[in-house]
Amino acid sequence: MEFLAFLAQAVIVSLSGVMAPGPLTAVSVGKGSESPHAGAAVALGHGLVEFPLMIGIFYGLGRWVQAPAVKALIALLGGMVLLWMSVDMLRSARRPVTIERRRSASPLAAGVLMSAANPYFLVWWATVGAALIL
Repeated sequence: MEFLAFLAQAVIVSLSGVMAPGPLTAVSVGKGSESPHAGAAVALGHGLVEFPLMIGIFYGLGRWVQAPAVKALIALLGGMVLLWMSVDMLRSARRPVTIERRRSASPLAAGVLMSAANPYFLVWWATVGAALIL
């Protein structure tokens, strides 16, 4: 009975991550208009990021991420990306806006990229998800 109570709690708490609309939702809708099987491929891509993350959390990834050198590296890389994005935005501010159709990534690759690059997903797993696993 204790396992069933935990399972019900995990399902209810997991809804806080599942029900939040975000980039993965947008990709699923966009890719779904191109192929009826795109949703499964996006979900598989999401799983390719989520399952190793769950295993890593279970085996102590959190302790590794808390190391001062790793925190500094994450902060430095994140700051560099933000700086690069701001410079790119300033450079493109004077260019005229053009809309061009580019070849987009596969639904599988889109699922991987949108999961791995989504801060909400990563923060959820670092907090709520880690508590569920532990």
